[in-house]
Amino acid sequence: MPSPLPALRRAVAAAITILLIAACGDSSVTDPHQEAAGVFLLKSIAGVDLPAVITSNSTDGTVRVTTGSLFLSGDRRFQETLTIAIIPPTGPSQNGTAVASGTFSVVGDSVEFSIAEKGSTPPGKMQARLRGDTLTYLVLGREVLYLKL
Repeated sequence: MPSPLPALRRAVAAAITILLIAACGDSSVTDPHQEAAGVFLLKSIAGVDLPAVITSNSTDGTVRVTTGSLFLSGDRRFQETLTIAIIPPTGPSQNGTAVASGTFSVVGDSVEFSIAEKGSTPPGKMQARLRGDTLTYLVLGREVLYLKL
């Protein structure tokens, strides 16, 4: 009767090969910046779909956001562009665009934006939360909600 040892050796060698291939698969740690990268469209402010008011008072008037987009690149840069209407207490409204850019970092579901000084935009930092395809942050006590395309 032939020895079962050669067949056992082949079976063990095949099993080791399969385990090594599986272990050598994608063993790299996922870069959270690459996962966060993409284009986000502004959906709502304080639960109100666009156009939505970001601030309003009798002294300064109302600022309404009509559209917004946020681009996060894989190399940790961002740009947010908002189309706004400024409605003063008296006089005609003015339309414009507000742009903020800089860098961002991701730790877990927390995103920190480091905003670069540009024109009337002062430098600063802002915290956001990224869960799946939803990015949210607070501005003037109102939640801003972006959805990833």
